[in-house]
Amino acid sequence: KDVSLRPYLASECKDLSDAERWRRDVMKEASRKISEIQNASLGEYRIRELNDEINKLLREKGHWERRIIELGGTDYIAKARRERDAQFQGAEAQGSAGYKYFG
Repeated sequence: KDVSLRPYLASECKDLSDAERWRRDVMKEASRKISEIQNASLGEYRIRELNDEINKLLREKGHWERRIIELGGTDYIAKARRERDAQFQGAEAQGSAGYKYFG
C-alpha cells in the first residue's frame, strides 16, 4: 500500500500524526484551488468545476477534523469557529446547505 496516497475514508486512518498530515494535505490542495479560481481569465465551466472540487475538499477536511478528535487530537472545528479562517470563507447561497462559492 502506497503511503503517499490519502486514505479514501478518514475512518481508515488509525494514527493521529497521519490524520494531521492528511488534513494539512487537503488544506494545501484547497488553498491552491482557491488561488486558481480567482484567475479572471478562467471560463465559467472551469470556475464551476474548481468550485465543486473546493467544496469537496472542504467536506473532506471536516471528515479529517472529526477523525483527529476521535484519535485524541486538536479540535480544529472549535478552533475554526473561534478564529473564522478568512481563506476558506466562500459566499454561501441561501438554501445551499453549506455549499460555498469561491469564484
